[in-house]
Amino acid sequence: MMLLLTTTGYADFQFIVDDHTYQVITTSSSWEAASAAARSKTVNGVQGYLAHIDNLQENTAIFDQLMANISSNDFGNTSAGSEGGGAAYVWIGANDISTEGTWVWVDDGTQFWQGRTGGSSVDGRFNNWPRGFEPDNFQQQDAAGITLTGFPLGVPPWGAPGQWNDVDINNNLYYVVEFDTGNTFEINAGLNDAWYNPDTDGQGFFITVFPDLGAVSIAWFTYDTELPPMDATANLGDAGHRWMTAAGLYSENQAVMNIVMTSDGLFDTATDVQRTDPPGSDGTFILTFDSCNSGTVEYDIPSIGMTGIVPIQRVAGDNIALCEALSAD
Repeated sequence: MMLLLTTTGYADFQFIVDDHTYQVITTSSSWEAASAAARSKTVNGVQGYLAHIDNLQENTAIFDQLMANISSNDFGNTSAGSEGGGAAYVWIGANDISTEGTWVWVDDGTQFWQGRTGGSSVDGRFNNWPRGFEPDNFQQQDAAGITLTGFPLGVPPWGAPGQWNDVDINNNLYYVVEFDTGNTFEINAGLNDAWYNPDTDGQGFFITVFPDLGAVSIAWFTYDTELPPMDATANLGDAGHRWMTAAGLYSENQAVMNIVMTSDGLFDTATDVQRTDPPGSDGTFILTFDSCNSGTVEYDIPSIGMTGIVPIQRVAGDNIALCEALSAD
């Protein structure tokens, strides 16, 4: 069986890594406009900034999220000009705007690199330049982007996907905003509601939290990955409709759950329903909340070779006040 599981290639998305919250903004902007917009954003009252990447693990986590959620068809909307090898990039906070060759992070001014291609790390701080090739300041390049494609295009590349390149600050690219939120949110019963992704509003999720059990359940109403044949019929509903359910224990703001698919049942009839066997063989959901009105559903379904992350919000805001009250307790 195949299921329509929509990723978010054309929408902003959010994720959490090591108690930091990240938002990827898919409005193509110059570096300075992106930096200003990042400072105007808040999560749980914490101000944002263009991402400050301290180690390879953080770089890899950000890059993996970018590749999972930005369609290759969208790379043209976040590409540099010829000075950047025509490749696709996403802005981060590294720049040498104030002093050429003095590379700092925009949030706190920490210097991590001195010089151009032959330069060196400052105090052993992390960088992800292609060693010996970047940063080269070709045609006045004063800010860094993490590349989605490798660079340059059209010739053997010296920069691999996930590495950094210095590019012209006037390129219009997507950007990563980071928030030092800490793990401030915990799942509670105020999240019980209908949730959806506005970009795919013909489908959605029903989420129920059982605080006495420390458990949560989720049901995803979705569709087949391909339309049924024109002559396909169903006695009730559409032949392409699909439901997936999962349940599991939660910890703080996250729950990891095995997907359960059922078959062989009949409407309102005591039939012998078949369930996933062995448990987990249909895949997993990772349900993560960062606030009372924002979360993600990450799915991994090996049987159809599909993975992705769906940003979710409430269909209606009636229970937000209850959620916030429970969070404050």
